[in-house]
Amino acid sequence: MNDATEDIKSQAWYQLFASAMLELDPARFKELADAAETAMSDRLEELQPSTDHQEERDMIADARKQLATLSSS
Repeated sequence: MNDATEDIKSQAWYQLFASAMLELDPARFKELADAAETAMSDRLEELQPSTDHQEERDMIADARKQLATLSSS
């Protein structure tokens, strides 16, 4: 794993996303998924002025898809 990926995994949005993915209780999953979504939106706003961080943007997009899939199940 490269340093950029390690940095991404230390971001709040990733920590919340990872916790949501491991959660078995549906109510707690929803709480964590909602918190992760908010953190992802905040992080994308932070990244907005920069054209860098494409890997993180891609990871956020993938995380959102995974959460949406689990939320609709």
